[in-house]
Amino acid sequence: MSYTALYRRYRPDHFSALVGQPHIARILASAARRGNFVHAYLFCGPRGTGKTSAARILARAVICQQPTAEGDPCGACPACLRALRGESLDIIEIDGASNRGIDEVRDLRERVKYAPAQERAKIYIIDEVHMLTFEAFNAILKILEEPPQHVVFIFATTAPHKLPATVLSRCQRFDFRRIGEAEIEAHLLHIAVQEGIALLPEAARLIAKKADGGMRDAVSLLDQCAAAINGPVNSDTVCDLLGIVDQEFIRSLAKSLLERDLAAALTAVERLTGSGKDLRQAMADLCETLRDGLLEVIADPAASPYQPAAWLDLLTNFADLDYKLRQAAAPRISLELALIKACAPQKAPSPARPLAALPQPLVAAAAAAGAEIASAGEKPEVKKPPVERFDRPDAAHGAKQSGAEIAAAGEKPPAREPQEKEQHCAQAENTAPAGEQAADDASKSAAAKPNQPPAEKAAPPRTAQAPKQPAEEQHCAQAENTTPAGEQAADDASKSAAAKPNQPLTEKTAPPRKAQAPKQPQSKADPVKLWPQILDQVEDINRGAYFRLENCRPSQREGRLILEFPFDREEDYRYFSQDPMLRKVLRQAAATICGANYEFTALPGDFMAPDLAEDEYSGAAEEQEPEPEGQEAPETKQQALF
Repeated sequence: MSYTALYRRYRPDHFSALVGQPHIARILASAARRGNFVHAYLFCGPRGTGKTSAARILARAVICQQPTAEGDPCGACPACLRALRGESLDIIEIDGASNRGIDEVRDLRERVKYAPAQERAKIYIIDEVHMLTFEAFNAILKILEEPPQHVVFIFATTAPHKLPATVLSRCQRFDFRRIGEAEIEAHLLHIAVQEGIALLPEAARLIAKKADGGMRDAVSLLDQCAAAINGPVNSDTVCDLLGIVDQEFIRSLAKSLLERDLAAALTAVERLTGSGKDLRQAMADLCETLRDGLLEVIADPAASPYQPAAWLDLLTNFADLDYKLRQAAAPRISLELALIKACAPQKAPSPARPLAALPQPLVAAAAAAGAEIASAGEKPEVKKPPVERFDRPDAAHGAKQSGAEIAAAGEKPPAREPQEKEQHCAQAENTAPAGEQAADDASKSAAAKPNQPPAEKAAPPRTAQAPKQPAEEQHCAQAENTTPAGEQAADDASKSAAAKPNQPLTEKTAPPRKAQAPKQPQSKADPVKLWPQILDQVEDINRGAYFRLENCRPSQREGRLILEFPFDREEDYRYFSQDPMLRKVLRQAAATICGANYEFTALPGDFMAPDLAEDEYSGAAEEQEPEPEGQEAPETKQQALF
């Protein structure tokens, strides 16, 4: 074919021609002037930003026999001419996507040992290097550690995060940036002048916007527009060829939404669908228009009759619409629903009605309910009454009143009169056992006539026992024995009053209660020591997660569980860092085994994964002696935790 695409014809051939990458061009040109070339370079960045072009310029600068004062290759020496024609035997370009296996890298290791055939150095340009397998990276790592003096590697990739850390640390890295729209527009106008294409500035601006920072995409779009139309290339031509929605249409749609004109908005969607335009691209342009309008109104409130809140509401509603359109089975219905929600009238707050306009029974009921809620919200103050002493032992039965009843009463009970005390003792006597009825009658008679001696009564013959206490004292002693431990002080006071009935009644405060010792928090289990059990639990939950975690080494720092992954298992490290489900499974297993929730931090390690036959964490399995019959096995540490 005689025709060559524009992006190939206008590929830069020296460092100063790299558009939008001045920081990289300056460093590489300085290294070329001094002749300080390292053994490995890494060019990473978005597509169409000049990575491969910069690699070829650097390769020619390495082998150039007469470099310029600025550090650019001369382009006239035999080495530069061979490189420009693609005939140099010492500049080898390899596609990493096609040659990604271990066999290709082993063949490369054998070839780098030989000296250059024509030039003073041998340059290997490996594009899309992130497509190499981990085995291939491990094979090429030895070359990067001890490279020959005559070899220079130039790696280019759009995904540097997929490269092992051991490779990244041995390369000089250069990050290519997205090219600005103004720089792309100027370069397109320059190419149009050189090719004789009538390109209008608004069309060049639209192509630069569509390219999204990639110069190769922009030049390809210009080539497509020039091939389709013989006349001048304007904005309408670019919109028709590329399927871009006209900006006037987007602005009219935004105005309809701001005015909440649902009919006009749905009509616009009908036109958009009928013309075959991409709905997602149209919504992306609408969001950009709303953003520009919002920023303009914030900077100058008089620039638009609409408030900033209206712009912000619309932008918030349509910001996440792209995801819904991509997942929806019927994108048009999702778009129309979003338009209906955006144009729906806002509900005005209902005006407050005065209390006088409400029915009086309703006002009274509301006031009563509010008073009840307010009273329920206050905690009543509970007064603790002092312990009451009694002057008779039979009154100790009154000390059996529970603490809950005293707290409910909230006040000190009045002192009992002698008659009330007698009645209380009579009640206590009625509850006495049937065998003590005669002694209880004698006690009642003695209490009724204190000045007369008690009448003697024949008693049945008894066996030799200790002298029996009177009925009242025996009954009170039984009451004391059945009294709870918290009322022991009141019982002692009753006994003292019975022993000395002539002493006046005195009050005595209750003894202070002993403060209970605070409960010690349970100690957490060590997840590092229990790591084999955690792995077993992970295997029970998800076997795939177990294979990702079986080779990592755990450690604990400041309450976090640090997991170090082998450098030859970089895929496991990235998978753990990016997959929330794997971290959830590990957190669930750690909580089951250790009884606590841990936060995890993944780090790349500097060790290789052990052999499958080894068990680095649990060690060699030791045979346990069988327990003798009748003897229980000692409780394990894990059982003790629960």
